[in-house]
Amino acid sequence: MASSDLNSIETWNIFGANSLYMGNLTMDTNGDCNAHIVADNTDEEKAELFNQLVMLLHGMGNTKFSWAADRSGFDVPVDDLGALIGIFEKAGFHVSAIVPNVHSAMSVSRSSSDQLELDQYTEEIGRHPEQPGGYRGRGAVYFELGEYGLAIEDWSAAIALDPENVDDAPYNNLALAYREVGEYNRAVELYSRAIELDPNWDYRYYTRGCCYLEMGEYRLAIADFNICIWMNPTFEAASEELDEAFRRLGEGSESV
Repeated sequence: MASSDLNSIETWNIFGANSLYMGNLTMDTNGDCNAHIVADNTDEEKAELFNQLVMLLHGMGNTKFSWAADRSGFDVPVDDLGALIGIFEKAGFHVSAIVPNVHSAMSVSRSSSDQLELDQYTEEIGRHPEQPGGYRGRGAVYFELGEYGLAIEDWSAAIALDPENVDDAPYNNLALAYREVGEYNRAVELYSRAIELDPNWDYRYYTRGCCYLEMGEYRLAIADFNICIWMNPTFEAASEELDEAFRRLGEGSESV
């Protein structure tokens, strides 16, 4: 399907409520745009979001749906990608950009052992596409290789396949990847979910605080760094970032 087209140079993931992965948008080298939407009639909430996306696409005049053989989703050409993203977000969906050229640029630097490991996980996914384990494993390899866009795709799929998961690690991992590509708002959402599931790890507050710092949310950053230091007084990096947050907050106050 078009979501895996090697000519794709830009990709945006689509998320609904509760970080449910709904598919992605792509633009290829010719400027042609495509929406790949995932169907799941076994999940009432996701089925409702799916129907909403179909109606939004129809409303924009994008009606040439090409369904997968197993009816697990469809592709449809998109006429005005920018307008569609705006409409999706206005309707409550989160559309997040992935690193450009992830499908064509980075694979040349993979070692034979890296590629073998990726191939093994891909085979596992092919045998058990309904299981999140293969996506989690392959996403971890992509992350270690610095292929953050592909890691985001796999880890998002893993979370979508296991929405009742109460383990904080998948959300933390996905947050790390989003932080690497500069998607700090999305990273904060995921760190917050990880903290909700396990509030006792100081490093989570530190990394979320770093995201807030990059976003210019200095008071929120200060709050997180303080929590981190309270939990671990020897966390030197948190103390340094706390000083930096106070410095930036002071500079902002002076400029008002």
